[in-house]
Amino acid sequence: MNFFAKYILCSAFVFVACENAVPQQNQLQKKAAPVSSSSEIIAESSCSSSEEISSSSELEISSSSILSVSKKGKKGTYRRMSKNAESDTTPEIVPEENLHLCDNVPEYAFCDERDGNIYNKVKIGSQVWMAENLKYAAEGSWCYNDRHDLCNLFGRLYTWTAALALSDQYLTSSAGSLISSKHQGACPEGWRIPTSGDMKILSSFIAEKNAERGTEGVGTSLKAMNGWKKSKDGKMGTNRYGFKGVPAGSRHADGSFGEYGEGGSFWVAEETADASRAPYWDLYYANDQFWGEYSNLKKVAYSVRCIRY
Repeated sequence: MNFFAKYILCSAFVFVACENAVPQQNQLQKKAAPVSSSSEIIAESSCSSSEEISSSSELEISSSSILSVSKKGKKGTYRRMSKNAESDTTPEIVPEENLHLCDNVPEYAFCDERDGNIYNKVKIGSQVWMAENLKYAAEGSWCYNDRHDLCNLFGRLYTWTAALALSDQYLTSSAGSLISSKHQGACPEGWRIPTSGDMKILSSFIAEKNAERGTEGVGTSLKAMNGWKKSKDGKMGTNRYGFKGVPAGSRHADGSFGEYGEGGSFWVAEETADASRAPYWDLYYANDQFWGEYSNLKKVAYSVRCIRY
């Protein structure tokens, strides 16, 4: 057999083999996309591909989205992308280790899918509150004295703009119509930054309930039982309603920290007439009240306590 005949015969054999291989490859692709050596999901089948799809690399692909393993960042991260996306916008990257942290969350808690943090929640009157301060690491937030152990205990401290998820240009100018009546801000999905109206409802409910059983102040009822500096009369928090207000302190406008163990302050989704300032509500070790007649520079960092929609 001459060289030309051998070439024709070989080419025909390769064509038949490839034609027979494609349906099997496409059948596998409907179930899962194999991961290539470049850590990208393979979106097209190839007759010449010899990669095998193992059970550990299989990913379910829906009609509306695909999962693509990120080349950068932590090992095992992924990003969700629109199947028909034509832009180069980088989707949010979510650590794979967070995927299952939100499984089997008890009824009395909820999970922030952005970082896997699990928070207790509590119903007080008609409202449902986080029973802990927010810990989400937004830009413009800090752990007290940059100590991550205190973040775990007392949550992070946020500037007003970080709390409301607004540009820092609004640290010194009015955000105006950008503040909505149900402003999510840095809170997880389904939760929002409270208003002074929400705080007043909370305070009024507790005051009314306390009046039925004694003279305990609203602030004393909201404070956690531990962590607070003792007042002159020796009173400590009772956490009577499960709010668990903690003395997280604050970060001052000059970058220094203070009031740890003495005060816990919470931003609200409002501004004052002075565009560089915003109101907040305060718990303080030396009294038994919960007061909201204060305002401070938006550059100061306070706690965030979210309320459910």
